[in-house]
Amino acid sequence: MTIGGCRVQSCLVALAIGLFLAGTAQAGPIGPARPSDLVTKVGTVACSLPFTIGIDVTPNIPAGKVFVLTSFDWDTVQNYANIASRMILYSSGGDLAYGGGMADSNGRSAGSVPVPSGIAIHSGTTLCIITGTGFGSPGGAVHGYLTNDR
Repeated sequence: MTIGGCRVQSCLVALAIGLFLAGTAQAGPIGPARPSDLVTKVGTVACSLPFTIGIDVTPNIPAGKVFVLTSFDWDTVQNYANIASRMILYSSGGDLAYGGGMADSNGRSAGSVPVPSGIAIHSGTTLCIITGTGFGSPGGAVHGYLTNDR
């Protein structure tokens, strides 16, 4: 049997192959396109978000781009020995990720928090590493890459 000059079996096979190929197509790789897309922002000024004790780690995000956060490093001096430290990567939109550890005998602690799936941060978003314990002197950095905002 033919429909529009195409044998039904041949048309069905061609349609199935076309659907299979369309299902395996990819939009392109996700990740930095070139080394200059990699970003590390070390905090140097106090966080400007209200009710926080922290350090601002907001990277410069150009228009039309997003910063994909892949990890953050934190450190703190709490002046209390052998107690738990809790650090929060905080944005103007709320909590994004958490890290923690035990302070040493001098009240210092540090850590690194990987974010394997990445978190997209848009231009105009403030990022801070803040203490979750309400005291201490936090520091740190964020790592990631810039990519086109889709």
